[in-house]
Amino acid sequence: MKRARPTTDEFTDCRDLAAVEWANKPYAPGREARMKRFLAAATIVAAALGPAYAGPKGDSENMLQKEIDATHKRETKDVDKAYNEMMKRTRTGAKPYDPWGSVRPAEKK
Repeated sequence: MKRARPTTDEFTDCRDLAAVEWANKPYAPGREARMKRFLAAATIVAAALGPAYAGPKGDSENMLQKEIDATHKRETKDVDKAYNEMMKRTRTGAKPYDPWGSVRPAEKK
């Protein structure tokens, strides 16, 4: 149930009368102007800070992954090159030793 607001006839003190008149208005004087200023300031702050939280243009995570992949590829290539060079140096012209060669039948040429 809604309470009835006091009327100006019930009060004789001028302070009480001002309070009643202020309470009977649908909004406090100046409140609308303050709210408009507040909303304008909030809109400006949101417009200024919005792009900061939007993230960078492009796909930075993908670019970082590409850089990591390129570095890994270079390192792998260097390791493979060193391995192949080492294998060339250690190879000899002799056939590899076959411990079961005497058990198998001779190859037909």
